[in-house]
Amino acid sequence: MKLVALNTNNLKSNLFYVDSLVKNNDIIFLTETWLYKHDTFILNYISNSKKFLFKSDIDDSYSKGRPFGGHVWFISKIFKILKYEFINRQESYLLVDFNNIKMLLIGVNLPFNNQKLDSETCYQSSLSTINGLFLNFEQAEIKLVIGDFNADPYRQSLFDSFLSKFCNDNQLIPLDLINTQNIDHTYSKFFHDKPTSKANLDHILLNSKIPIDFECNILDSPINTSDQKAIELKLDSFTPLSYPLSRSTTKIKRLSQKINSPIESFSINDLTEAISKFDSLYVKGYDNCSYNIIKHCKSNDYLKIMLDFYNSILNRLEFPKSFNVSLITPIIKDKNKPSNETNNLRPISISHTFAQIFEILILIKSPEKTDQNQFGFKKFTSCSHAIFPQKAFDKLWRDGLFLKLIEKLTPRFWLILKLYYDSSNGCVSLNGVFSKMFKIYCGVKQGGVLSAYLFNIFINDIIESCLKLNVGALINKLNVSIITYADDLSLMSPSDAHLQLMLDECSEYSKKWKIKFNPTKSKIVNFSTKKRHSTKSKSQAK
Repeated sequence: MKLVALNTNNLKSNLFYVDSLVKNNDIIFLTETWLYKHDTFILNYISNSKKFLFKSDIDDSYSKGRPFGGHVWFISKIFKILKYEFINRQESYLLVDFNNIKMLLIGVNLPFNNQKLDSETCYQSSLSTINGLFLNFEQAEIKLVIGDFNADPYRQSLFDSFLSKFCNDNQLIPLDLINTQNIDHTYSKFFHDKPTSKANLDHILLNSKIPIDFECNILDSPINTSDQKAIELKLDSFTPLSYPLSRSTTKIKRLSQKINSPIESFSINDLTEAISKFDSLYVKGYDNCSYNIIKHCKSNDYLKIMLDFYNSILNRLEFPKSFNVSLITPIIKDKNKPSNETNNLRPISISHTFAQIFEILILIKSPEKTDQNQFGFKKFTSCSHAIFPQKAFDKLWRDGLFLKLIEKLTPRFWLILKLYYDSSNGCVSLNGVFSKMFKIYCGVKQGGVLSAYLFNIFINDIIESCLKLNVGALINKLNVSIITYADDLSLMSPSDAHLQLMLDECSEYSKKWKIKFNPTKSKIVNFSTKKRHSTKSKSQAK
């Protein structure tokens, strides 16, 4: 068996080399193909009688800028494909059967370190997704993670340390670094035909329950037009290994260490509780099923079928098609203004009824834990405690959210929620006519049961950051310098200097986590027993 991976850096311009790789290998994984959806004829041309699976990251309407992304798998017919999925722009996987041996192949094209938090969160989130796949496909005898990692586990930079720790925690062997290579890099950058930098960014990582014999090589070819080299793995026979599993790194607690925990499942009590939380509403989402119908179905057989359905989602990590679709109806704010102005429209979303039940089940199993100064959407708190104007959280940074959720959820619930949000779609309904379905890439779901709780978790550490300053207002020994109600914050301080410190902290937090505060809706109020001639404050937010 021969397997190869390559970042093509534009498949069309690298067609001759890709064609040779497809002809001479059994499984081929390609990234950065830059192909459109209508370019499948190219893949048919070079498939060499192999099956291929393709996902473009470019919309057909895309016309400006450089093309990007895209994954392709070519698979020989000697393999039986049991399951596959293109999870996101960074990851896809295959589960195949080869000679009665199950093999999990995870293909990656991970982000590079641009010194910003978004790339760091995306990188760690991607590694956590791989953890979840290992958990879900634990029965696979051989697990391989292949592709462009944009990191070298034996260097010392930030992403290198992430990858090194990930390999160590999951007993993954970097096969390309085990074998002695004739070429000491997979990536090189040239200036005037002279190399200015080089690195080992592409890898084949192995976790195997059975002993195997292999040969892994970095390939050099004069017809390869990419700035990255292909990496090839040959599995000749299944015999004992004769090398150490990995170089040791510092062992610290991580999400992956929980992998062997028992598989969670929903109980009939969980489902009954979830359904009981519904109001008797007749509104219908994309599934055309109202909450009222579900709430009044008392049949035990029906409940058992529903329970099996939700547990199947949890165990298979797979959602039905069109499960997570928000039906969006635009409502005109001011009828005296033009109805085609986007600022004069308020979108109202209705979620899939069965998706709402699923969100409640997740919430029952994973109750959120937030600071006592967070009043948003919690029992026994209300708007009387802190001012809160109703507002949708359409622009919340999802990668940042799921980075924070790693320590809040078990691996399985983290992954199922990540896949749930990755599959979120929208559809506009106007006068009974539905638009074409479209992907939703940011924000928490409008009207989603989990949305408020997810936002609370996302915003919670701004409270911790301000409280650590140890400034602001105290009532007895209770620090009330910051109180939040979802996305509304109240900062209280007896002095301008302390207030400015907290404003600066909030400003830095907003830059780091991509939150925008609205200055037009932010106010400063002075409280005093003395009459003031001016209420102007020196405090400013940057």
